[in-house]
Amino acid sequence: MTLLKNDGELMAKMTMDMQIIIDEATEILLERLKKKIETEVYNKREPKKYVRRKEDGGLLDSWTKSETQIIGNIIQSEVSPDIDRLALDSDGFVHGSNYWPDDAGITDVRHLLNEIIIKGTGGPIFDKEGVPGWWRSPRDFYKPIVELVQGTWMTNKIAMLFKKHGIKGRIVRG
Repeated sequence: MTLLKNDGELMAKMTMDMQIIIDEATEILLERLKKKIETEVYNKREPKKYVRRKEDGGLLDSWTKSETQIIGNIIQSEVSPDIDRLALDSDGFVHGSNYWPDDAGITDVRHLLNEIIIKGTGGPIFDKEGVPGWWRSPRDFYKPIVELVQGTWMTNKIAMLFKKHGIKGRIVRG
């Protein structure tokens, strides 16, 4: 048990504990997102025209968590995509293509990749006899994660972390 001498020591101790909890909670969220990417994107079908990059410049690699920051009384961390981590090989159909319709005029779709996958708006090059290919079907890995965060799942994970770190309390839902 830590003996605290004043309010400043209490605030410093709580801030350190909260920083650890927020860091761990963000890591849990990132792991859950990556599992959802595996099930909704990678496990649906295996591409024939390119090799999946996964954690080596692929979609899984692009989602990261920021360092936990303390700004005044706010402690924050976030999970977000970093398109610079995505490999690009437009000739090999990796996060781009040299064969988009002429009116599109783009060969690098890394900045659109999440939306393309979630909405199923990939290009028509591999369609067969006018039938859209499987990659043109929505594979929404993101909405279920938002629902977890907005629901009780994330709150329960944070409550579990409070308990793990010896902070007693109760969840008050508004």
